[in-house]
Amino acid sequence: MSFETFPERGTRHDEIAHGLRTVGWRRRATIAFEVAGDTVIILRVLYAGRTLKLPDEE
Repeated sequence: MSFETFPERGTRHDEIAHGLRTVGWRRRATIAFEVAGDTVIILRVLYAGRTLKLPDEE
């Protein structure tokens, strides 16, 4: 199913950033995103186990 159908799927990661969610894609990538109202904002697409770092963590 698409993000349009079920935008709040995935695993929440509030310990990293409030509202952050991740979902796996085709066993090789992770999509990091947040939901703002009726909009899904893709923050990162991480390939092959890369670590998620948000701009304020660098």
